[in-house]
Amino acid sequence: MTLIVCTECGKEYSSKAQTCPHCGCPSDLYRKVVQQADSIISGQESYLENLFKKVIDVLFIGLYLLICYKIFWDDINFFSATSEEVGSNAIGFIIGMGIIFYIHRLIRNFIGSIPPLAG
Repeated sequence: MTLIVCTECGKEYSSKAQTCPHCGCPSDLYRKVVQQADSIISGQESYLENLFKKVIDVLFIGLYLLICYKIFWDDINFFSATSEEVGSNAIGFIIGMGIIFYIHRLIRNFIGSIPPLAG
């Protein structure tokens, strides 16, 4: 067992101790271990955040495609429709897609604003 000097109080204590028994200051080795653990946890959190954002993106792309199909090919016969039918559906499509895109951005921004887990 070796003795090390505390950086706070200047007294000696065992190198195997996590903190100084006199003042409670954490040892350098303990600080390094905690920092490494924190960096691993933050890396895992950012990976999960990115994965969740990708899942949200895929779901909204599917929703975009479903709306396109329902508006242009399911509701009217697109190739034989009058210009008024196509025009009114196009306006509805643009407004609907704008609303869906806005909701998509809100969800993505909310995911980015979730604070990391407290350790």
